[in-house]
Amino acid sequence: MFENEIEEYERLRQNYQQIVAGKMSREQWMEYNEILFSAHSCAIEGNSFTVDDTRILREQGMAMVPVGHSLLECAEMADHFRAFDYVVNHLHLPFDEALLKETNRLLTEHTLAYKVTGAVAGEYTTEDMAAGDTVFGDHEQLIARVPALMESTQRALADGQHPLVVAARWHGFFEYLHPFRDGNGRTGRLLSNFILLRAGIRFSLSLLRTAATISRPYGKSGPRARMSIWWPSSSG
Repeated sequence: MFENEIEEYERLRQNYQQIVAGKMSREQWMEYNEILFSAHSCAIEGNSFTVDDTRILREQGMAMVPVGHSLLECAEMADHFRAFDYVVNHLHLPFDEALLKETNRLLTEHTLAYKVTGAVAGEYTTEDMAAGDTVFGDHEQLIARVPALMESTQRALADGQHPLVVAARWHGFFEYLHPFRDGNGRTGRLLSNFILLRAGIRFSLSLLRTAATISRPYGKSGPRARMSIWWPSSSG
């Protein structure tokens, strides 16, 4: 399954490694990716920072004058830097709920209180949620499935499944569960790349289309129809 996508992914990755990534030092490469990844990941959630704005904030920190941006956007981007640094410097950690919660805590620590009164960064939601025209469902039932998702993902990696397939599937299932009050998208994107980085695959934003193809909803029935690939039954 996904043989064509994996073949295309490997071709793109090898070319990108040879032409771009392999000619940079690790420090330069990670700084480049931190700025690009943070800018685009936060932009998906509505942050107005451009790549140049993100670079300036990364270089100047609190000395930056955020012309045309809210302080909340600055704090969100600064939190993303902290979470990014945590993820790339802790690849030795197990892929478990502790990693998941700490990543989300760092991502939302200085913004969540302004968005949701009483919510705690890094802790699961205590109420059902909706975004736009999407209602995520019973939060208790969804959160109860997080441990199985983390454990089955770890098993899939240990079984030698291709890390791109594992990362894309985990991301799709995680976003379906949507366990946190805020930051689910950013958390999912960071930990998908944690899976790739731990497998020795460098960040590459140019490869996201291939990953999106693999994590695309599985027909009209959506993710539920394919949960049995990894997830144990409710009775298990």
